[in-house]
Amino acid sequence: MGLPNSTTKPVGRRRCPHKVILEPTKDIALLKRVRDCRFITSNQLFEYAKASGIANSCGSFYWRIGRLVECGLVQTVTLQIGKYRIYTITRQGLRELENRQECLLSLTSNARVLTKRDEIPHALLLNDIRRTFEQQFPVKWWRTDLQVRAVNLAAQKYAKDYDAVFSVDRSDAGENSLTIAVEYERTLKAEDRYAEICNALSGESSVNILFYLCASADMIPLLAQRIRLKNLLLCFTVARSLVHHGKECPVLIWTQQKLQPIPMVDIGRHNQPLKVRSRFSDQCCCWNEPRMRPEYALKRLEWVAHKILREGHLAAD
Repeated sequence: MGLPNSTTKPVGRRRCPHKVILEPTKDIALLKRVRDCRFITSNQLFEYAKASGIANSCGSFYWRIGRLVECGLVQTVTLQIGKYRIYTITRQGLRELENRQECLLSLTSNARVLTKRDEIPHALLLNDIRRTFEQQFPVKWWRTDLQVRAVNLAAQKYAKDYDAVFSVDRSDAGENSLTIAVEYERTLKAEDRYAEICNALSGESSVNILFYLCASADMIPLLAQRIRLKNLLLCFTVARSLVHHGKECPVLIWTQQKLQPIPMVDIGRHNQPLKVRSRFSDQCCCWNEPRMRPEYALKRLEWVAHKILREGHLAAD
């Protein structure tokens, strides 16, 4: 079922004017970004374009993306969510990439359905999560859900089609890079579904950390009771808290057969002894509300952690 108040501008069978020549390092890179994200706001796409040297100003960005829309390679989706436009790729855009050997097995021009409107909030939040990690951590590479699915179709590399997988560079510390899988949970699934997921993830060998980002703090105790793995380090936090606070965001991490709250900055040090209460008292950390006062945020975090530990200590099976 689609989102309310959503419309899509018709694309039709437009062709690029003869004078429009797509630049591989800029136009095609922009088109690939739109495809890989499924949906992306103009602000998110501009930040990528600016960081990649594709466009240095809003004017040049809107000129470039406007050409792709005018050619029918990109489609504009209008929603009642604010001042930003939302873009998605068209079949013609997919054909253009396929003609340039930029194929993606998980999304082709022959697909029966390209995108679903109810995926928009999920996709946009994953874009924000990616931006947060890339801005605050030394991310070597990032695979979106479509790219993860394509890798699994080609080689079955991962045990699950994650929402994202990325690698964190730790060469400065003399350590190997860390591979982290991301799962965003808007709602809880049935218990038998989580049992199937745990069974699949028990054979995961390509990921070091599984990061569950939840829609609210209240979901974490229930989710933590349903996901128990011995081969992966499990981390839990609230998605919006991560987007707003980055490294200052507290997380619950699985260690020593129980869940403990630690700062986000310590995630990459999971193989070292953890100081559970380090830096919480003097950091402006938040759990569920972006503008929550630090003392209330800390109490909220401790309450959730205490609730989890009180309900069975979640000892490993």
